[in-house]
Amino acid sequence: MNITYRKAEKNDLDQVMKVIRDAQATLKEDGVDQWQDGFPDEKVILEDMSVRSAFVILVDGSVSGFFVLAFGIEPDYVNPVRGAFKNNEPYAAIHRTAISKDCKGKGLSQFMFQSAFDEIKKAGIDYARIDTHHDNKRMRHIMAREGFEETAVIVLSANGDERVAAEKKL
Repeated sequence: MNITYRKAEKNDLDQVMKVIRDAQATLKEDGVDQWQDGFPDEKVILEDMSVRSAFVILVDGSVSGFFVLAFGIEPDYVNPVRGAFKNNEPYAAIHRTAISKDCKGKGLSQFMFQSAFDEIKKAGIDYARIDTHHDNKRMRHIMAREGFEETAVIVLSANGDERVAAEKKL
């Protein structure tokens, strides 16, 4: 199994949306009310590809994972409703992580996070942040395994939902 990653391109959209739909189905199966409203849709993913740093994980040449890095201040992280971030150093936020159902249990999430950390370090940044739904125990487990510390609760400006936020020094 050959696993690589690269920046996402517009011609990856159909495969990325399949990976996103797999993640939405997994969240639904887990009873998590995250991404059940159609988010993220094609418009959001295309914006990620054009404005932010969107990446695909390739397994034997096929798109099998997706993640986004957002550099700069994330407005939703500025004033947590509970807790606080431990530092005010520059950080990159990791968003929209998804793995194909066909690749679950094959170590792709570890590869994805290491790839994200490598990209963040290449940008000269030493901190990463991430957030997820309180009930998303699968992602919270992965975040803890990857060394993130849950430090705050934020509210998403897009829909008013609360999210558990975490940070890590790289």
